Amino acid sequence: MRDVSYIAGQLRSADQREVFCQLPADVSTGDIGHICTRPGTSFVAYWKGRPVMVFGFDAITLAGNALNAWAFGTRDSCYIMGDLTRWVVDTLLPDWLSNGVTRIEARSIASHSTAHRWLKTIGAVEEGPLTGLGRDGEDFILFAWHRNRLEQTLRLVGRFTETFKDVHVETENCETKTVANRTKAR
Repeated sequence: MRDVSYIAGQLRSADQREVFCQLPADVSTGDIGHICTRPGTSFVAYWKGRPVMVFGFDAITLAGNALNAWAFGTRDSCYIMGDLTRWVVDTLLPDWLSNGVTRIEARSIASHSTAHRWLKTIGAVEEGPLTGLGRDGEDFILFAWHRNRLEQTLRLVGRFTETFKDVHVETENCETKTVANRTKAR
């Protein structure tokens, strides 16, 4: 929770706008740490020993076949995106596909072009606007991967991330850790 609270206190500006407009006005960075650290739903990525990004996935349906993806980070999160992308593609997506996930959604504030580019790079399809989703009427865009698109993403991103061959994945005490270029997600 400490690392997530640290990230929440150091957010890059686009992430800050996206995160805080979805929460009550009186939420603190400590509250965000508590919200984002439910067991089994969130991961923290590190760069040079510092937490730089938190991301997670929550079930949308009771069947667990549809997930909501979310992420936010500090200015330094750009340094771990290649390694993080490979870890998600090599570890999480195959597990979800084998466990029956048919859809993953991500909502991004309309002004966050960096997030939109990354989502599209890893195979998300822009499904349309979500008008007035933010607390003060901010518009969002819904992105999604469908099962067939997830399989295609595995193939495409697998080729894209071939340059990150030094990624090492290990599981310790029910936490998955990925270490590459001094980066780890757990």
